[in-house]
Amino acid sequence: KGKSRLDRSSVEGISTSSPSNLKFDVYPNPLVNVTYLNVNSSSAQPVQILVLNNFGKLMKTMNSQVSENQSFIEVDLNDLGPGIYFFRVTSENQNPQTVKAIKQ
Repeated sequence: KGKSRLDRSSVEGISTSSPSNLKFDVYPNPLVNVTYLNVNSSSAQPVQILVLNNFGKLMKTMNSQVSENQSFIEVDLNDLGPGIYFFRVTSENQNPQTVKAIKQ
């Protein structure tokens, strides 16, 4: 008594769209001249990869397409010297994800 029960038929017709999830890792870390992003996505989508230095200066930009589940993206860092870098992956309708890495 006093408990209400939600009838499934009363919520039909309501669409729920959840934003796709996007997560990634950078490896190896410490970085080498050719580094990889291991991107896990709940849907295929275009992404933009930004590489920033520890002062927030944009050092490199790449556009790529990731597939549903796991994608590997190669990033050439030969033109970047030793330091701390932040990799930011952005996609439409999502908050950017950022990972810190060190190049020795």
